[in-house]
Amino acid sequence: MQFLWPGVMAAQAIHVAAKLKLADLVAAGPKTIEELAETTQTHRLSLGRFLRALTSLGIFAEDAAGRFWQTELSDTLCDDHSESIRHWATMLGAPFIWEPFGRLDETIRTGQPAFERVYRGEFLHQAQILS
Repeated sequence: MQFLWPGVMAAQAIHVAAKLKLADLVAAGPKTIEELAETTQTHRLSLGRFLRALTSLGIFAEDAAGRFWQTELSDTLCDDHSESIRHWATMLGAPFIWEPFGRLDETIRTGQPAFERVYRGEFLHQAQILS
């Protein structure tokens, strides 16, 4: 059980990596933090910490020169991978999913679905509007 709770943070980190398309950027070869920060227009130091966190999860790997490269896990975040999960990872970390899950306690207390309380409508109806 002690290893279960960080899953929330890992899911959000994978979401951000997918949103920034980091796996696609390193697919052609290892990249430095500076190269990735410039391409993604992100804060270099923050991106470096973030990439090292992803490395600790096995999403990327870092070589001795400080360049980040693909792993089997990050490969599935590439758009052109035959079993790509990039769009799935992007959706699961999106606020419209996380906001209702953050109110699970209210759902348990009231029996009313959190999505309906947050967005004032049923999920399928709202999904049709968003698409």
